[in-house]
Amino acid sequence: MNKLITILTTVALAGACQCLSAAGFPANSNWYTRSFFLLHLDHHTTDQMEVGRDADPVATARLINLVKPDVIQIHAKGNIGWTTYPTQVGHTPPKLVRDVLQVWTDIARSNGYTFSAYYNIGRDREIMRRHPAWNRVRADGRPYENMLCYHSGVAEQYLWPMIDEIMDRYRPSGFWFDGSCFTVMNCYCAKCRERFQREHKLEAPTDVQQAGWAAFKEMQRQIYREFCARTAARIKQRDPACLVAFNWAYSFRMPEEPPPGVDYFSGDHGSQVDDLGLDAIWYDSQGRPFDLMTCVFYVNARGAQLKPRLQLEQEMGIIIAHGGRYFAWDNPTRETGLIASRYEMMARVVAPFLRARQRWCLRSRALPDISLFHGAAAHYAQSVASPAAFPRENPPLRAACEGLRRLHLSPELISDRRLEQGDIRGRLLLLEDTVVLTDGNRRALGRYVESGGRALLTGRAVAAAQLANIHMSAGSGLTRQTLGKGEIFCLPQPLFASATNRLRVKPNELLEQLLPAAQRWLITDAPETVEVLLREEGEEKILHLVNIAPGQRERDPKAPGFLNLHVKELPPAPACRVSLRLPKQALSVRLQPQDQVITDWTWRDGRLDLSLPAFETHQMVVISTRMSKP
Repeated sequence: MNKLITILTTVALAGACQCLSAAGFPANSNWYTRSFFLLHLDHHTTDQMEVGRDADPVATARLINLVKPDVIQIHAKGNIGWTTYPTQVGHTPPKLVRDVLQVWTDIARSNGYTFSAYYNIGRDREIMRRHPAWNRVRADGRPYENMLCYHSGVAEQYLWPMIDEIMDRYRPSGFWFDGSCFTVMNCYCAKCRERFQREHKLEAPTDVQQAGWAAFKEMQRQIYREFCARTAARIKQRDPACLVAFNWAYSFRMPEEPPPGVDYFSGDHGSQVDDLGLDAIWYDSQGRPFDLMTCVFYVNARGAQLKPRLQLEQEMGIIIAHGGRYFAWDNPTRETGLIASRYEMMARVVAPFLRARQRWCLRSRALPDISLFHGAAAHYAQSVASPAAFPRENPPLRAACEGLRRLHLSPELISDRRLEQGDIRGRLLLLEDTVVLTDGNRRALGRYVESGGRALLTGRAVAAAQLANIHMSAGSGLTRQTLGKGEIFCLPQPLFASATNRLRVKPNELLEQLLPAAQRWLITDAPETVEVLLREEGEEKILHLVNIAPGQRERDPKAPGFLNLHVKELPPAPACRVSLRLPKQALSVRLQPQDQVITDWTWRDGRLDLSLPAFETHQMVVISTRMSKP
């Protein structure tokens, strides 16, 4: 089945590339790769809403046109199970006044926007109520709250027929599927138990101590993989140009390779600004285009409030500095009306911020000094007892990534695939307290070091690597061993987990020893509340500085934690000095997007040293080593 899916999807993708080439775009281009600013309307309809009543086409278009995003997206079906259009497959709201999908499709076509359909593929409260056999089941027989089981028949009998209906009627340019990998919990429905018995000759285990627990969790992951592959293949077979993304699939919580037909990565964060950096770094490291979504409002006890300008700019700055696109999340009224003040604000704040920076952010590539390994087996082993198939929890990796960012060593994250291919761009590969390594991981690590690479293994990674001739006592410090042309350093404790810092190791001092400042792409005297990272595009180097200070924050405990962060004040980032490794002398050094020439810089012995002024949220320095065209 998997081989057939791959063949069908490959044929479909080839047809899509031919269409784009005929239209004058490169063969590997599509609407998503050309997009930078996307707009999502989150509309979880119910049977009590007059859906579409206020979706006046003229009024809706007028507000969208104030903002001019590249892509517009609204719900076809939300978490609750009701649609925004008259469906013959699912559940049409009884008070539906106007076909919302048709309104948004028409606006997109008339105004030059791309239209993407949101569809919740993992949650459906109406299905939970009307067809409980399609819902996930806990070990004690109780249903999980609003989580569909992809092995239950729900895809074949409900989800896929509705997707077909949407494609035939509205022909969206893409689907953004929500509610998927993070709802995959161990399911004990009859079909899941039957499959496990058939494949493993065991009863489904109900806790980590019972035989087959790891295999049962892996079966749940495999069911999800099969579902994503078949969903994408079906869509491509029907319309090869229709793009597909699954919210948070193949993200930090699911560090795996996507199947053919998954076109880009995406994830929604609400107001969780402190999580943006980690997810952006993972997605950017995988070599596929991605976006991250934050809402343009925050929520307190009085309801939804406009986010302050600096809060939004901080969120956008983190995302685009790491190579991402920005997806703005808004909520319409219960009657599908747009709130004018939000669109006026986005036209004033969001659109100008993004458009002024787009030229230097799209298609750029990170230049990391350090590479941080994040393999699937290692990640899943961190939370083996959890019933969640794709957990986000990974304290060692999160601490390492955050610690490196604050040392101005923003890393790349190395997947199993990249380790296997030896695709490691940093000068030092860090395996931070890695619980397990597969045989393939060990062989790839050995090849990388033998060919001249340098690796630092910390904590449990030392034993997991199973390297010969390394014998470390509990109290020993850093040790070094050569292997072929390279070298391996071993530290018997995690580098960034302060709770277990028996040796009182200071990460900055140890990393200075292994990766001296003169060898790094960049060094700076900026405070840790300023993230500084370097990217390149063509013959230009783009230095990004992002103000990641917490500022003055407040959270209303009565509002959802996902949406309640309010950054009341954000102090400006101070002036700083930066030194960059630059083999060629710069011909042009400019602050962007101000297009201001920087005169206070010197180039000597392959390094560019410059002074930078204070800034509010996000600043770029564009260094060109070629003469600009007249």
